[in-house]
Amino acid sequence: MMKNNTTTKIETCYGDKAYETIQELAEGVNCGDMLAAYYLAQYYEEGVVVPQDFDKAAELYKLVSEFRESLVFADPYMPLTPQCEAEYAVGCLYENGLLTNSSMEKAIEWFQRSVKDGGHEASFKMAKLHLEGLYIERDYDEAASYLYHGYLNYGHNDPNMFKLACELDGKTSTWQDVICEVLAHCYERGVGVFQDDMRAEEYRSRYLEKRFKMFDQALEKCSNTNNDDAKGEGFSF
Repeated sequence: MMKNNTTTKIETCYGDKAYETIQELAEGVNCGDMLAAYYLAQYYEEGVVVPQDFDKAAELYKLVSEFRESLVFADPYMPLTPQCEAEYAVGCLYENGLLTNSSMEKAIEWFQRSVKDGGHEASFKMAKLHLEGLYIERDYDEAASYLYHGYLNYGHNDPNMFKLACELDGKTSTWQDVICEVLAHCYERGVGVFQDDMRAEEYRSRYLEKRFKMFDQALEKCSNTNNDDAKGEGFSF
């Protein structure tokens, strides 16, 4: 590990600015460059170039989280925002007991912040916690809801999604169509499991069957409501 060496070269370019040393990266943070803050936090978390310092990493991640203006990674393959990634990182630091006064309550708070900002990793984390009843109430509907949120927010290629969907399959009636949709996707694309077109078609059929049933029930309810309204519109003498 390199310590106190602010002139160590770092081969990177963040946003519209290129930083060649840790010192320049820190100066970028002082000038309000939140992408620089995010990457400097990663260096402190991993102990790369600078001494490992989890509290310093969390401080910088929280600074990024507080920045509410639009912020995106320069890398087109990073569709998530630095804010939701930073919030998830803080949650993990609390979860793993690496920060002062660490607790799962604080970890969950930061995971939920990341979820609100569109983070799929935090969504899958919350799904797992609700599924297993770890630190929060076991709730299969909540778990499925978080799973689907992650699936819709760039989590469709995350292999963790398949395992979660398998464990939730058959445990929630309200979200069963969503579980089938996710599993069909996983088998079709080979996400977290070997590609299997037959299984994909099986789950896709179950998904469509559930959706059509829900649609028919909605139509029936609407029809009954209209009939009741019509009965109440008689002539008055």
